[in-house]
Amino acid sequence: MLGECKWQEDAVRLSVVRELIEEKTPKLIMDLGWDKDDWQVSYAFFSRNGFTDPSAEYALAHNMILIDLEALENGLQP
Repeated sequence: MLGECKWQEDAVRLSVVRELIEEKTPKLIMDLGWDKDDWQVSYAFFSRNGFTDPSAEYALAHNMILIDLEALENGLQP
């Protein structure tokens, strides 16, 4: 599982979510010397203030888990 956390004032934009999948993941796989065909990557993205509609749609199309502060706080409630 690969993930990223953005703790900024604005909702996470599409370019940020896309960068994790399209740029950072291939670089990580290459840096680790993995064969990309041998790995199934799952994604999680944490955001303080949610996600724009385009970023959420893109994430959904790539089976990414999106977690905002409200969801995180609700998940930690006893």
